[in-house]
Amino acid sequence: MGYAGYQSYLIDAEESADGKSVNYLPSEASRYNYRRAQWGGIHEFDFNVSFNFKDRFYAGLTVGCYDVSLKSGVVYGENIIGYDNGNRVDIGPYLMNSEEKLSGNGVDVKLGFIVRPIESNPFRIGFSVSTPTFYNLTQSNYLQMTSPWYDNGSATAYTEYEQDVIPIDYKLRTPWRINLSAATTIENILALDLEYEYANYSSTNVRYNTYDYYDSWDNGTRDYALDTEADECLKGVHTFKVGAEAKIAKGLFLRAGYNYVSAPHKQDAFLNLFTNSPSYLAATYTDYVNLGELHRGTFGLGYRGKHFYADAAYQYQTQKGDFYPFHYSSEGTITNDLAATSVNFKRNNVILTIGYKF
Repeated sequence: MGYAGYQSYLIDAEESADGKSVNYLPSEASRYNYRRAQWGGIHEFDFNVSFNFKDRFYAGLTVGCYDVSLKSGVVYGENIIGYDNGNRVDIGPYLMNSEEKLSGNGVDVKLGFIVRPIESNPFRIGFSVSTPTFYNLTQSNYLQMTSPWYDNGSATAYTEYEQDVIPIDYKLRTPWRINLSAATTIENILALDLEYEYANYSSTNVRYNTYDYYDSWDNGTRDYALDTEADECLKGVHTFKVGAEAKIAKGLFLRAGYNYVSAPHKQDAFLNLFTNSPSYLAATYTDYVNLGELHRGTFGLGYRGKHFYADAAYQYQTQKGDFYPFHYSSEGTITNDLAATSVNFKRNNVILTIGYKF
């Protein structure tokens, strides 16, 4: 990113009388514009097998396969301010257009157990563990910068720089996850369920297939710089789920649920672009969001017949966060001196499932 800014004359050295670089201009802007779009997703395919013993002990094994296809684009612009004999003047607009593509696949394994401790009581407890998801990913980026070519505070021309960043292949390992649950039914009319899950995202790990940029990095396979950033910026995430289902008529059920997920980022987390990680050789984005707690509420209606079944549900989700277009800190500090822009990600989902049992 810095190289692209230099090539497009976004930054230019101010030299002293003896030819030494003493400053970089311009350093201010009067207006800002930011737009981001994301599309694609992660498709999951599950293959499972399960059994039960005397309707008191249940076990299941699931192999999950993931197909990753994510794209995003960022447009960021500033109106550059310069100085002419100590006076502030408009130099002109700077514009950055960046596109990123992430593709690949992944796999994980989940193993779970459910036990009814008392034969005559419907109360049951469960435990499951999920291995890390092992992803093989490829990241590619495109960057375009347009900037005024200034001289003594005036724009004399506009320069443009384009770059297709060489794609980088890497392996991503997500954290282990553990899940505890308890459930029961009351008079075959009301069902209650409670779950807790924990995953320590600071243990996320990145490796490279054949990257030997730094010989000291375990033959170039493990990104210790990103490991350090994960330890400093991410933390353990706690997930709580509670749900209830009531039978209101023959074959007709009413459902409600609530889901809470704690914040994955530490309070002072930031995107550090000044590390020895080779992943930044393929990075063109400078923006980041420190996500807060996530809340989901669900309300639904279900029907169960001899063969046919249908479920309809409405889900509302909200999560706040602090958005930064880039990280700027004064000398000797690590916190971002830029004021955060508060964002609120709200989502309304309507889900319909129908099926037929033969």
